[in-house]
Formats: sequence, C-alpha cells, structure tokens
Amino acid sequence: MVKRKSKRMRLAQRRRKRNMWIFFLCASFAIGVYAALGHVSVNDNLEIKYISVQGNNALNAEELAVTVERKLAKVRFKLFYGGTVFTYDKKSIIDDLLREYPRLKRVNIRADGISTLILDIDEREPSAMWCAYIKNIKHDCYFMDENGFVFEKISDLNDAIASGEYDIGNMIEYKGYFSGRAIGKTFLPDHFNSLRDFIDRIKTETSFNVKYVEIFDDEAEIYGDNMPTLKIKLNDDLQKVLSYLKITVNSESYRDFSMKKDLNNSDGNDGYIDLRFGNRVYYK
Repeated sequence: MVKRKSKRMRLAQRRRKRNMWIFFLCASFAIGVYAALGHVSVNDNLEIKYISVQGNNALNAEELAVTVERKLAKVRFKLFYGGTVFTYDKKSIIDDLLREYPRLKRVNIRADGISTLILDIDEREPSAMWCAYIKNIKHDCYFMDENGFVFEKISDLNDAIASGEYDIGNMIEYKGYFSGRAIGKTFLPDHFNSLRDFIDRIKTETSFNVKYVEIFDDEAEIYGDNMPTLKIKLNDDLQKVLSYLKITVNSESYRDFSMKKDLNNSDGNDGYIDLRFGNRVYYK
C-alpha cells in the first residue's frame, strides 16, 4: 500500500511540473507575441499617413480627417499604438464620430493599403424643423431628418430662409416639448414617421397647405395658410383619420359651410376640423 501511494505521488508531481512548464512556455510565447506586435505597431513604415473622406457635403472633410487622426494616436491596451491598419480601433472611432457629429447618419472605415484609411460617410439631410418657444416666442430652431432626428441648430433662420438653401420655407415646423438638449434626440420617436406621412398625404390629397404642427401630449394641432386647424390624436390610425378628413372636406355640407364662413370671415379665423373622435368629425 505504501509503495503504491508513493508511486501515485511521484506521478502527480511529474504532471504538475509538466503543466507548469507548459504554462510557462505558453505565457512566454504570448508575452513575446504581445511585445512584438507592440514593437511593430510603432514602425513608421506601417503608420497610417493619409485619411480620405468620401460622401461629405455640409461637413468639412479636413476637420473629420483631423478628428480621426487624433483618435488614431491613442494607445490601445497600454501598449499598441493605434495608428496602423492592423491596430486601429475601428468601432471606437465610428462610435465617437457618430456621437461628435450628429449630422452623420452612417460611417464606414476601410483600409486602402497599409498607409491610407478611407472614411466613407452619409450625412443627414434636413427634412423638417423643430423650434423651441419661450412664452410663445420662437427662440431657436433645429434641423431634423426624415425620421425626426434632431441634428443641427439653425444659426440664423431668417438668413437660411433668404438663402433658399434646403428649401426651409417649405419645411414643416414642429413645436413641442423636449426634455434637455434637443440635438441627438428623436422628436416623437413613437409617432413621427406616421405623422410625417399623414401630413405629406394631406398636402398632396387635399387643398390644405400645412405649415406647422404643435404637439400637446398625445394630441396634435396642424396649421397652415388659409386652412382650418386640424385636431388629431397621435395614437389613432392616421390613415383612417385621413379618410375621414377627405370625406368631410369633399362633402356638400362642408363645402356649403366653408363658403358661408369665407363670406362672413371678418376676423381671419379659418376655424377647425376636429378629427379626434373616430368617424364623428366636428368642424366650426
């Protein structure tokens, strides 16, 4: 029994020594590779020297390139210089660019050889405006894209309208509450797209020229030139609401009402059409 136990102990000791040697060799190899990569990452011949920006319109290509260069200079894992095509942190750079430049809609980075990075971008295009009001006085206005994402403050609205850039005069203006800083957030994230489509169809399928929309909690009021105010609920099926609106404005009773109102409208009040009660539509 004693001899058999001693033999087992000797075998166990050999296995431990063997495992320790294997661990030591693997650790040494890993450290060697790690150090070699760190040395290679600072080789001038492998350094990224050129950054080409493609797809920009309003954003300055040189500014974007400088921003990327600054991020490439970071050291990764406390050893690797991030300025080569083998060691740069692609995901981190893309995330930082999207956060720092809200106008950016999409960013892709790819290497072209070992010394050039190509920054391929898509920019958000202004589709509507959100304006902040203080005591019913328009204060600041911001561009939104087609999905209601607020991405840029309009520095001077009057100058922007006068320049004709982006056709601001025909953009729909939205008014409603934002908690905190507006840039980088989506206005009405649960309702904006359906509301946008609803307004587009009103403009194309009726004679109403919509100009701006004001939000009150889960309701909206839609205003325009020489048209009644339209009152809707955002949670309703707006395609059905549109059908009720078209039936109403094309009805003989509404046409008679509208003609009489136009004849007697001395105060410039175009009245309203209330669409908040299903197929029961009220107008005044």
